[in-house]
Parts: sequence; C-alpha cells; structure tokens
Amino acid sequence: MSSFGKMRILKAVSGSQKRGSVEIQQDGGRRRPVRMATTTLNASTVLIFIIFGAVAYFTDLPIVCGSGHTASLPVYSSERRIVPHSSWSLRQQTHTIQLAHPTPYAVVKHTAGPECFGLNNCTSILRAIQELHWQMYDQPEISYNFLIDSDGNIYEGRGWNSTNPSKGIGLRCNVDVALIGNYVERNMTKEMSSALRWLLEKGVSTGMLAPDYRLLAHNQVKNTLSPGRWALLEIADWPHRCLEHCDQGVVCTQPADSDDSSGH
Repeated sequence: MSSFGKMRILKAVSGSQKRGSVEIQQDGGRRRPVRMATTTLNASTVLIFIIFGAVAYFTDLPIVCGSGHTASLPVYSSERRIVPHSSWSLRQQTHTIQLAHPTPYAVVKHTAGPECFGLNNCTSILRAIQELHWQMYDQPEISYNFLIDSDGNIYEGRGWNSTNPSKGIGLRCNVDVALIGNYVERNMTKEMSSALRWLLEKGVSTGMLAPDYRLLAHNQVKNTLSPGRWALLEIADWPHRCLEHCDQGVVCTQPADSDDSSGH
C-alpha cells in the first residue's frame, strides 16, 4: 500500500468519533460512516500476511511461530549430509585399494540384520558390521562404501575413494551402498529410497560415479539374496539400472590381483 493511502486511512481513524460500534468523521457538518476505511485497513493487513507467507514458502525462509520456536521448511535433498566415518567408528578409516574415478558401477546391497534409525541407534550396528568384516573376511575396514538407515541417514564406510578387494563383475570397480536391515522381509522406507537416489546423483555430480554408471543389485555379482526382493522392486525402474550384459563396454582401472583377499 502507498504512503499516501496509509495517510488517508490514519487521518480517517484519528479524526473520527465513535458512536456505538460505527466510526464516523465530520465532513462539512455532515457525518459520514468510515467503515470502508477500517475494512480497507483490515484487508490490507491480511494481504500483507498472505504475501509474506508466499515469499517465505517459495524462498525457503524460516517462519517464526508464536511459541518462540523456529519452524523451517523441509530440508532439500541438496543439503543432505553424509555422516563421516569418524562419527561412528572407533578405528581410523583405512584405505587399502584405491577406487578409480569416475567409477562405472554402483552396487546395492543390504546388511541382512536389524534396521536402525539415526546415529545413536545405528552406531552399535555399524561397529558390529565392521568387526564382522574384520574377523570373518580379514578386511581392515567395513566393506561398504556407504550405508543408509531407515530414516534416510547416510553413513560413510570406505567413502568414495576406496574399494573392497572382492572380484567379479563390477566388483573392485564399483561403489557399494548397503541398506541397513533385511529387505527380503520388509519394504525400504521412503526416506531410505530418497537417500539412495540422492547419493547416486551426488556421485555423478561430483565426478565420483561415471555419468553412464550401471546400477547393479548384489545378487547380480554374487549368489546371494541381497539386497532382498523388496529392494529389487524399489530400484527396478531407476535410471542406470542394468539387467543384461552389464559387463560389456565398461572400462575400469582395476588393481593388481596381488591386492586381493577373500572379500565380502
């Protein structure tokens, strides 16, 4: 509203007299109702709040509630954070075999154990998996590059720069992403699915994954139920999903065989 318009309304209000619930102002000896000015003021106030709300919504501004708490809009995927290895592991991160970039494969697995929600709930599970891979597979580090919990939190395992020493189609030339839980028995959560999509897109945008990378399921590279039938259904029609001839036309710099161990 213009300054001139505001001054007119203020003059009408300040120069008015009240008779019951109706405000009037003097006008050359006649009395004229000024309800219209009051109505215009109220409508203008409502309009200002509507405009503010629209601006806050489309620009992702925080909205301060009357309780004194700040209520923000949902965090966009571009702002997702990967929980670093140091936040959950008692051991220093170990890189044994360098992963070539851009990596041509991404392999989806599951851990086959219990699901978990958030760092506090997942830390013991992550450490147990790390210990299992050390004891059973003689791996100095957890085998997976990344793990995702049911809340959609992403945990760094080997990260983007190190691979596990297993052989086979795609292995040693791939990023392993493990879904924490057993997806033979249960559906992936929407949060988990969203996090997996984001991670793969992030890999491409940062040059870690090849723009034409091939998305594989664990049971395509090893005789296993992993990642589970529900996970297979979830990723069935995703971009880059490869079902046939996935080893053809792929160039990957593999480490020497002397670096190999039993793997997982």
